Amino acid sequence: IIVTPNAEMDLDDIIGRYIFVNGKAHSYKIQSATKRADGKVVLGIGDFCLASSVKDANNPLTGGYNYEIAAGQGFEIPLSHAEDDSPIFTAIPDQVVTVGDTLIVPFKAETKSGAIPTFELVEVPNNTVLDAENNTVVFGPVTSQIGTHTIGIKASNGSLSNVVYFEVEVFAGSSNSAGGGGGGGGGGGSDEPEVTWADQGNNIYLGSDGSLIAAGPDKTPGTADDIAEVKKAENGEYVYVNKDGETVGAGEDGLLGTADDAVVDAVISTEKFIDLGNHVWAKDAIYRLVDAGIIKGVAEDKYAPANQITRADFAILLVRAWDLSAEEKGSFDDVAASDYFANEVGIAAALGIVKGIGEGKFAPRAPITREQMMVMLSRTMEVVEEELEEASEEVLADFTDADQISDWAFDAVKAMVGNGFIQGSDGKINPQGNATRAEVAVFLDRIINK
Repeated sequence: IIVTPNAEMDLDDIIGRYIFVNGKAHSYKIQSATKRADGKVVLGIGDFCLASSVKDANNPLTGGYNYEIAAGQGFEIPLSHAEDDSPIFTAIPDQVVTVGDTLIVPFKAETKSGAIPTFELVEVPNNTVLDAENNTVVFGPVTSQIGTHTIGIKASNGSLSNVVYFEVEVFAGSSNSAGGGGGGGGGGGSDEPEVTWADQGNNIYLGSDGSLIAAGPDKTPGTADDIAEVKKAENGEYVYVNKDGETVGAGEDGLLGTADDAVVDAVISTEKFIDLGNHVWAKDAIYRLVDAGIIKGVAEDKYAPANQITRADFAILLVRAWDLSAEEKGSFDDVAASDYFANEVGIAAALGIVKGIGEGKFAPRAPITREQMMVMLSRTMEVVEEELEEASEEVLADFTDADQISDWAFDAVKAMVGNGFIQGSDGKINPQGNATRAEVAVFLDRIINK
């Protein structure tokens, strides 16, 4: 796209930002920017095609096209400059969520003057809403939305604005995988739900219980000819091991589990989750908790370690980890009996592990903060009568943000740090930050296997 800038452009700053076209449903990421001798700038947007439709359906080859960005049309490339009062966003990492779960993504934008910006969604998939009160975006995908989506949030301070974008990958998977999404992530009560099946293509189905099968010759999941224990090979193909110990893949028909199957030369990956690359420090803890049935992945081969975890999902993990129960369950006004987490939150409330946020509410779908997590864990230790060593305030002296610990959480944080369960990083304990699925796994593993 060749553009005439209406302001000075730092080409290095432009790369990686997005073209935002008013009234259009799409945005375009700028992958390259080159300034020409005439002052115009050439923006590269990769493999995207800007033709949105043909002008004449009767003559599609000669009638010409309608374009998302037409010649002479203007568009915005939202920028933030240190010298003005534009809202500046904290970066939002890409997210992963499972169909049936609710993804809750917090966002934050600040201005130099301290003015509070207003927010709106500028690009969203269906089933996405902006929760302005809590500064979160809530996305509840359905099966038809399996794939990758872009979400854009616009912050405005008068005429100055900025937009942050992040991607969300939607998987078909289990709806009872506690902490499965960035927010909701699923849990499930004590009753086992009927297994439902999500089509993965090529006669492969993922069950709501996390099982991966080939549907067999009848091409119908959940029947007698299903082939269980389907695995993904290192080349990305789905395979299974037959009774003779041979690795079998799909034949020429491309459908696994039919008469056309053939023995293949493929190496089955030994890694359960393929998305732990930047979180190898949490890998052992994650696998131990998965093997113990305490936490689950968001899909057959993905754990989403960077996703945040909600207050309700953390309560689920505590109840699972220590096999907690209560004859009479507690309740909150914002926890319905039909919610997947109602059973475990009720147990945690009855035992005094969770006490809500006031006015009879629990905020189950809000991302849990690190200090909330430590308080809930400390209360769990009291319930199961696990003794913790006494810790003095001096254990927090080396953390530069210790003054950010809430008064009601101070004793719990002190105990978790003093007993070696929380170590912090870069001299900070980050009490107000949200806990990720990787951090939660390490935290629980340290306590369970101490």
